Amino acid sequence: MAVQKFPYKIVKSNNLDKLKSQIRSLMEEISSARNFIKEIENGNLSIEFQNRLGDSAAEQALGDSLISMRDQMRKIAEEERQRNWITEGLAQFMDILRSSNDDLKSLSHIIISNVIKYLHANQGSLYILDDSDKDNACLDMIACYAYDRKKHVSKRIGIGEGLVGQCVLEKSPIYMTNLPGDYLKITSGLGAALPKNLLIVPLIVNDRVYGVMEMASFNIFEPHHREFVEKVGESIASTIANVRINEQTKQLLAETQTQAEMMRAQEEEMRQNMEELTATQEEMQRVLRDVEKKEKYLNQLLNVSTDSIFTIDREYKLVSWNKAFAKTLEQYGMSLQKGMNTLDWYSGEERTKQVAIYNRVLSGESFDFTASAEQNGKTAYHLSIYAPLRNENNEVVEAAIFAKDVSAMMNAQRELQAQEEELRQNMEELKATQEEMTKTEIAMAGQLAAINNSMATIEFTMDGTVINANERFCQFTGYSLDEVKGKHHRFFLYQEEYESAAYKEFWRALNSGVAQNGEFRRTVKNGREVWISASYTVVKDSHGNPLKVIKFAMDITEQKLKAVDYEGQIDAIRRSNAVIEFDMKGNIIYANQLFLSAMGYDEAVDVLNRHHSIFISEFEARSSEYKRFWERLQRGEFFTGEFQRKKANGETIWIYGSYNPIVNADGKPYKVVKYAHVVNKNAQAVTTRSSVPAL
Repeated sequence: MAVQKFPYKIVKSNNLDKLKSQIRSLMEEISSARNFIKEIENGNLSIEFQNRLGDSAAEQALGDSLISMRDQMRKIAEEERQRNWITEGLAQFMDILRSSNDDLKSLSHIIISNVIKYLHANQGSLYILDDSDKDNACLDMIACYAYDRKKHVSKRIGIGEGLVGQCVLEKSPIYMTNLPGDYLKITSGLGAALPKNLLIVPLIVNDRVYGVMEMASFNIFEPHHREFVEKVGESIASTIANVRINEQTKQLLAETQTQAEMMRAQEEEMRQNMEELTATQEEMQRVLRDVEKKEKYLNQLLNVSTDSIFTIDREYKLVSWNKAFAKTLEQYGMSLQKGMNTLDWYSGEERTKQVAIYNRVLSGESFDFTASAEQNGKTAYHLSIYAPLRNENNEVVEAAIFAKDVSAMMNAQRELQAQEEELRQNMEELKATQEEMTKTEIAMAGQLAAINNSMATIEFTMDGTVINANERFCQFTGYSLDEVKGKHHRFFLYQEEYESAAYKEFWRALNSGVAQNGEFRRTVKNGREVWISASYTVVKDSHGNPLKVIKFAMDITEQKLKAVDYEGQIDAIRRSNAVIEFDMKGNIIYANQLFLSAMGYDEAVDVLNRHHSIFISEFEARSSEYKRFWERLQRGEFFTGEFQRKKANGETIWIYGSYNPIVNADGKPYKVVKYAHVVNKNAQAVTTRSSVPAL
């Protein structure tokens, strides 16, 4: 059986005293560490800790850890203080920017003043980027601050000029210390001193620079100061952008209002013009009736006269004549036709003499003379009077010739006195007649020109009811005004067109104020069908509301029938020939089956909207000759000949073709029609053929 050992350790008395002393010292140090930690917990981060834990490495490590913990807490507290400073500053400036964003100049002074105060800096300025002229963008100093006083300084800096201009190019802050002595000075009433620190920050939002802030201070700009300025710079840039947008919006609104006023004035002017036009048309109709009466009276007057009267133009061609003159020339076996050359009535020296007489009157001279001629074995005498006829510009356009048989006067001396008196009176009457004719001709020329410019017009309410129509319209349709007034516009339409959706859309557009124009098929009196080219114009009141519709129309029935006949002829040609059509740029718009089969294509969809160049080689398509070919077609020139062309499978064939530009009513080409057939060419003929332009 084993002997049980004694469970306690025997310690010497002096060692026990030493151990007790160490325990007391350790308890004191632990109490000191506990107090140090409590002070830190209470926010006293400035407390100092004396490491009295002993000389061992473990004891020294514990003390160092406590001191490191205190230092780390100091750093965290300082960082938190800086973050709070930045946050509070940003909140303060957001309030400023929200409350003062109407006037950019005033806002700029508030911004730079508050930034300098918040940073405890000494001097600053705010520049705004003016890029209205992209080639000469620059920075304008809009506000500056020094010792709590605004300095109204005008300064412009180019992009890239100096530190401020360079800051815009680099889009990054510039921070400098130990500035040169000549850069800038901070002044006060007591003197001036050089700043030690300079901070230049671009005002950027969405990668776009709107301006620059420049600040100078005796104090160092700490990193959190620079971070704050950069962040607040973004808010300032955003506010500047919004202020500019608001200013532009106000300007655009003012311009829009001005334009609206101008439009209302123009609408009122148009309404007055339409009223004046209506009155003018009515006056023209009255004048036309007067002219017709005067013309009828003048013709009667000229034909009643036994004197021969006729007029010629500046090319000596016959314009008009009376019955007496026609009867006189019938005696010589001649019949009169308008436009015939009156010089053909003369020959030899007599013709030369007559040309000189005509030139005298056409140069503006009025004269008369008596001439004799042998007629039926007797001498006949005629008094000829030549007078120029002028237009409204006082230009001689025609000549009037009056010829009177005065044989009896010349052959009967006993009646000389009486005939002289009669001759004088006749001359006066003829001159009066001439003057009246000249005035009437001038008046008629102006009136007829105005009439020719007028058109058939009819007016409707906005629901399509006829309220008025001029005489030209009534003559054109065969209806009187009483027969159409109060009738609906459908009165002139076929039932299927009236019931169509297109017709409803037509009137919906008119009621929306949109004018309509085009060519329309209509029915007139006795069921006759006509085609018209018409423009439906909406007349509006001063508020822009539609009042009525005025229709201006021209009869194009004859042209339309010709066009239908022409299209029929074209259709017949298309059925018997290989045909292809292009627009004026060379794009294919039609091809019949004969052409498609000849070129190796199955369906028209294989070529439609493709260019003519698909039928030629790439080399020819790039050539200058090919370009000139289409330029000449666009001018309306025709081309006919034999041309080498490329089929769909790349095979080359020869065709005989005719390129025909088709013109519209204005005489301008709007498409090209080509008629073609294949020409058999042997290999020798192809290789020896001279160069052919790429057509």
